Amino acid sequence: MNVTIKPDIRPFPLQVLVVDDEPVIVEELMDFFAEEGISALSAGDAAAALRTLTDAGPGSVSVILSDVKMPGQDGSLRAEHPWHHSRT
Repeated sequence: MNVTIKPDIRPFPLQVLVVDDEPVIVEELMDFFAEEGISALSAGDAAAALRTLTDAGPGSVSVILSDVKMPGQDGSLRAEHPWHHSRT
């Protein structure tokens, strides 16, 4: 993957939540974000993602990168969290 994000052009601190039930994919994405200097959290399913969002607090996660096809609840995480559009 050849993507470069320059920290000096980010308009706000960026934090990504990676949601996938395949640990290898999560690990690869977490490594990529770490190499780019981007803070990232991870969750292995939709329920864990919602708990992570709650623990992180409103506005702390900028982007959710989620697998949609996972066992149990899908990863769409539509308007499930009460402050999913909130920004602080």
